Amino acid sequence: MFATRSTVVAAFNDAAHARAAVAELRRAGFADGQIGWMGRDAGAEETIPLALTAWGLSPDEARHYEEHFRTGRSVVVVDAGDRAGEAHAIMHHHDPRDDSFAGIGIFGTDLPATPY
Repeated sequence: MFATRSTVVAAFNDAAHARAAVAELRRAGFADGQIGWMGRDAGAEETIPLALTAWGLSPDEARHYEEHFRTGRSVVVVDAGDRAGEAHAIMHHHDPRDDSFAGIGIFGTDLPATPY
């Protein structure tokens, strides 16, 4: 059994790609309250793991994306509900970090959470 909440998260190399992903998510009808963006200019660095666990990530997943944040990447998280696949496709379109350690994860759903 899976959780009723579906959270999609991605780490982007720069703020421009993250902003573009957020803009497209909004155009697709995701509400501001469903979208979180953490970039270097956002401040409150010490609360990143807490913020990510509040969005539904496990502590290990939160630490994984915190490391991306600490290395200068922007992190976008979406409470996508039953639209996790759509949010995943939108974020993938905006070139998230692409290596064996990072990418897009979908948590709390039966969709794959493997990185791209």
